[in-house]
Amino acid sequence: MSDNTSIFVRYDKQKMIFEVMHMSWDAQDDEEEWANAEVFPQESMALKAAVQIHVMLSSSGLTPEYGVTPLYDPHNLLPKDQLTLTEWFESHMEAGQ
Repeated sequence: MSDNTSIFVRYDKQKMIFEVMHMSWDAQDDEEEWANAEVFPQESMALKAAVQIHVMLSSSGLTPEYGVTPLYDPHNLLPKDQLTLTEWFESHMEAGQ
C-alpha cells in the first residue's frame, strides 16, 4: 500500500535557511504544513537530518514512498538581489575603468 509521503528539503532564500519536513506528497506547497518543519543553517545539516528521518521511518516499517525530495536548486541559493563574488568583482572592475 502506498503512503504517498516524502521527506522534503527546501531552501528559504529570504531567511537563508533549510527546512526539512516529512509530509504527504500533495502537501508540499502547503505553508501551514511547513510551519512545523525542522530548520537548519546549512545544507549538509538539513540533508543529514532528512536521512536520519528516513532511517528512523524505515526501521519502524514506515518508509516514505518518495524518499528524500529536495525542493531547491543547489546551484542557485543566492537571493536575486545578492551578487556572487565574481559578479561583484566584475562590477567593481568595470566601475574602476
